[in-house]
Amino acid sequence: MDAMFALLGIVLVVASLTVLVVLFGQLVRDGTKRLTATHLVKPDGFAPGRFDLVGKLERADASSGPAWVLRRDPMSVGNAEALGDDLAKLDGKAVVAEGSLPSPGRSGMDLQSIAPAPSPQPQTFSRVSIHGTLKRRGEAWFIEPSPLPLDLSEVRADFATMAGERVAIEPKRSKAVPVAIRSVDRLGTQSFFNSMPSREAERAGIKSALVGSILVVTVTMFL
Repeated sequence: MDAMFALLGIVLVVASLTVLVVLFGQLVRDGTKRLTATHLVKPDGFAPGRFDLVGKLERADASSGPAWVLRRDPMSVGNAEALGDDLAKLDGKAVVAEGSLPSPGRSGMDLQSIAPAPSPQPQTFSRVSIHGTLKRRGEAWFIEPSPLPLDLSEVRADFATMAGERVAIEPKRSKAVPVAIRSVDRLGTQSFFNSMPSREAERAGIKSALVGSILVVTVTMFL
């Protein structure tokens, strides 16, 4: 009987240690990913605004002279199953997709509708639709946005020095293309340790807590 209880105890201890090792491994894996992650911010340290457009600013040669375009990141389609065969028919083609466009820093979007684009290049600008090429990667669907022509004539910043860099631009309330732009800001990276608290998990950091702890320890040492 004693041997049975001893064996049962060993089994329970081993099982408990196994669970702890698995949980600790997940904690290290997820924690390391978060500690080393970075996100984009403007020069003032704030994240791009809700309606800002984020992408790489590029110079494009046009017949009337140098022009500027914004090349945005691919957007993943989150509700591809609901659209059924509509996506398969448009694979590799220029499309206009309507739905909930992702906020700056995110890439997923849920489509309400998708249709063939009337032209290979965007003719109008909208905050609820996007012109691009539909592509399939494995089981996932993505929309690669078409380069968006920009009108930077009223921008005061020296945007020429931002060519080839990631920027956040604030568009005016206009549907015309090229899109009239209010401002262009160069984006930089910010780490977990240099970020302030935020409602968005991917942007939250411990800078204020870290600074506060250092101040408390410093004051305590001198008192």
